[in-house]
Amino acid sequence: MSTFDNGCLSMDHGKAEMTERRSVTVLQLPERFSLEGARDFACEVERCIEIGRPYLVLDCATVGQLDKPTAGLLLYCLEEVMKRNGDVKLACISLAEQPVLRAANAHRLFETFDTVEEAIDSFHQFPSETGEEESAA
Repeated sequence: MSTFDNGCLSMDHGKAEMTERRSVTVLQLPERFSLEGARDFACEVERCIEIGRPYLVLDCATVGQLDKPTAGLLLYCLEEVMKRNGDVKLACISLAEQPVLRAANAHRLFETFDTVEEAIDSFHQFPSETGEEESAA
């Protein structure tokens, strides 16, 4: 069961929480996924990205060590968003500390940020503001 309250979607039973800030959708991953929870999360991602060019931040603050099914779910999110010419960024996670994602070379697929706000801000900056041009030189 889910309820809307002030633009925030909260879901019962340890499932995802969604907020929208400055045209960026933020989904908080729960600490653990059940099979049903993973399906619900995938459906929520699909609902969030139906319109326009989706910008999605996955808040991983409560996630401990990722397992293969959760890593697969992150990759599914990226695939669905990229089909719509959008982007997914991860917040509050170190890919270096996630062997499953490191083994899948996810560091090449996901841009990561220390905080949700930094991830949101990155959608509203030009490449020169993020230092991308400097690192390319």
